Amino acid sequence: MIEQPRNVEPPDRRDQLPLEGQPLIADARLSLFPVAIGDVGRDARAPIVPSSLANQRVLSQVLVPLALGGQCIGVMIFSAVSHAIAFRPDQLEVAQTIASQTAIAIQ
Repeated sequence: MIEQPRNVEPPDRRDQLPLEGQPLIADARLSLFPVAIGDVGRDARAPIVPSSLANQRVLSQVLVPLALGGQCIGVMIFSAVSHAIAFRPDQLEVAQTIASQTAIAIQ
C-alpha cells in the first residue's frame, strides 16, 4: 500500500510537523475523518514541511486522525513518493485501522 522507501532514513524529532498553520491537519483533527491529497504540488492546503523533509518529494498524502472517545490525540500522515495516487477507499480503510490501533496503543 504505502511504505517508506528502504533507502530513506526516518525523520528525527527536528523534522516534526508544527500543528500551527496546517489547514489539512486541522481538518483531520476537527472532522475525525481522513483527508486525502492526490497531488500535493497542486493543493495549497498541503502540509508545510520542514526543509529537511522537502527533499523526499512527497506527491500524495492522506492525513488520518488518531481518535479516542471522539477526541483527536494526533494525526498520522501517510505519503506516496514514487508517484501521485488517488487513495482508494480500501487504502483509506487500512490507514484508519492503523491509526485506530495506534491511538489505542498510545492510550
